[in-house]
Amino acid sequence: MPRLVLDAGNFSWLNSAVSRIKTRYLIQGMNYMQVEVANLGWNELGRDIAYFGEMQQEAQFPFISANILTSDSSAPLVKSSIIKKFSSQAHENAPGREMRVGILGLCADTEQFHLPPSLFPKAKILPPEKVISQALGDLKKSCQLIILLAALSLEEARVLCRNHQEIDIVLGAFAGASTPSPWREGNTIICYSGKDGEMIGELRLFLDEELRISSYISRLVPLLEDVGEDKKMKQLMEAANEEISEVIKKAVNPSKKGIK
Repeated sequence: MPRLVLDAGNFSWLNSAVSRIKTRYLIQGMNYMQVEVANLGWNELGRDIAYFGEMQQEAQFPFISANILTSDSSAPLVKSSIIKKFSSQAHENAPGREMRVGILGLCADTEQFHLPPSLFPKAKILPPEKVISQALGDLKKSCQLIILLAALSLEEARVLCRNHQEIDIVLGAFAGASTPSPWREGNTIICYSGKDGEMIGELRLFLDEELRISSYISRLVPLLEDVGEDKKMKQLMEAANEEISEVIKKAVNPSKKGIK
């Protein structure tokens, strides 16, 4: 059964010594989970594109964004979208078929939330509505399914889906919004997964012979104590906490070497 592990963005922390440690280990955990594509949000920019460059070096998966540009050249910071190909198994009464899934990334623009441009001095974030038509046009020519990874408010995602009905699925994360049951906006399925990685969202799709969604099952899985520990994840968390503790100790008790 084909599977996609995706992240909607804003998963990291803003740029500081402790934040860099948290983000580095978080990306190692995402690598271990075999995340295949991650969207960019405000936090991944970290107020410094060099901070994002560190993430790219650590990540074993690509980042996407259709509306984040470099401010000096107005060139895309990363690819706007990625296409994943899947092949269905042949059965006695049905031949195998190839399916192309287009994955598009969008981030909330800073102007909408009255954030000054100086907050991200080396990046320009365009309003999603200004770029989505072209980005979708490139995907709908060749893809049977289009997924939007949205670091957008839930209401903004709904408006985009009303105006662009070719979007099949929205997987979003913004300001703690969650959808215990998916919202529908026309034919679009919208799923938001809460805050701070406290829940993992799962969406299972069932397709008809034309590779269109015929039905689906969705759930949010809370990561509570009864879920059980993963050995590798526990090791990453312990290593991160140990490194963070050392940074805090040095900040509280700076070296007195050289002081007379």
